[in-house]
Amino acid sequence: MNLLRNPRSPRLPRQAGFTLIEWVLAAAVLALIVLAGASFLSPVIQYFQHGRALQQANVELRICLENMRRSMVNGVASTCTISTAATASGMQHNQINFNTTDGSNFVFYASDTPPSSIHMQWTPPGTSVANDKVLATQVTNLHFAFDDPNDPGIVHVVFQMNVALDSTHMMIIMPPTLTIRMIAP
Repeated sequence: MNLLRNPRSPRLPRQAGFTLIEWVLAAAVLALIVLAGASFLSPVIQYFQHGRALQQANVELRICLENMRRSMVNGVASTCTISTAATASGMQHNQINFNTTDGSNFVFYASDTPPSSIHMQWTPPGTSVANDKVLATQVTNLHFAFDDPNDPGIVHVVFQMNVALDSTHMMIIMPPTLTIRMIAP
């Protein structure tokens, strides 16, 4: 058997397939497509992460304000006092204390434990045990004020959250001032 091909003999048919150069070229094109896709995908992922953080903060904000509103509309105006809690630094008039029509006592206040948080403390009627619940975190401003100092029946609540979207981006959420009418004595 002759292993060396005679130059005059007919050529063998070429086998189907890709050459090494074609494979390298295809890999380079694929790498460019992947890099382009990754550079496009990174901002999209960051956008959705920011959106999720903002959505969680908004839900926390709504739950906190709704708890305040629901409790305060049942509050007796003559029992309402606004003060500055010693548990939060840098905020004035950040605590409200009142009794409700069923005899429960409520205190909403800003605290540094956990940092930048709002607490709801309530004592059911007939007991002296106060229950404490953290309603919101990342709160940078909580301010209570009477509409008319001679009429403690209308209370304004100013609220602000600074939400960390990631290590470099921050979003400020400041809902409209919440105005609540408490029950007259």
